[in-house]
Amino acid sequence: MSISRPTNPLYFKSAQRSFVETQPFGATRRRGQLSVEFALLFLLSLVILGITVAAVYSMSNSFNDLAVHRKALYDINRLRMATEDVCLSGSGSSRTLILLTQLNVTTLSGVDCPVSLAPSLYSRVVIKNENGVVVISKS
Repeated sequence: MSISRPTNPLYFKSAQRSFVETQPFGATRRRGQLSVEFALLFLLSLVILGITVAAVYSMSNSFNDLAVHRKALYDINRLRMATEDVCLSGSGSSRTLILLTQLNVTTLSGVDCPVSLAPSLYSRVVIKNENGVVVISKS
């Protein structure tokens, strides 16, 4: 017994078409849809990541500005206290102070003696009492 194959081309097209239509999720009919969905999801992820990075960068700049401001306030307070200490210690006393930031101070409030300030103070500062006048200079 031999199996004969039909030679009608319509039969093969019909059989092929039914095979194509029964594939799961219509994989051959909508082949590009998966890549479009993946691209949109990837683009959405990049947008969210970009917004997050921009927000963190902005916050870090704010924190850096706040840290610099706090260091300057700390240095001004230390300078004022050291100046008052040298003023109260009398003529000939001196003190060395290391500042964390560069200060452009014109006057110091809360000091009983007259104060002579250098225009810009940074790093190592020497505070001397010379005959009742406190001189603050860079060393």
